[in-house]
Amino acid sequence: MTTEPKSEEVFIRILDTKGQMVYEKNFKAGTWMESQKLDISQFGDGLFLIEITDNDSKSTGMFIKVK
Repeated sequence: MTTEPKSEEVFIRILDTKGQMVYEKNFKAGTWMESQKLDISQFGDGLFLIEITDNDSKSTGMFIKVK
């Protein structure tokens, strides 16, 4: 997923299928790149929901991790 932040802070959260948060990270907009690499190697196999939120908007997506 790629997004352009419109506010000072960007939040990334990844949830599993049970709705439990398995990853969370905050970025300052000045340090945000057009794309951000996330290390998901510690996640088990499965379906995950990713949310990217700033003060003005929220983008969501899903991905499947398979070893």
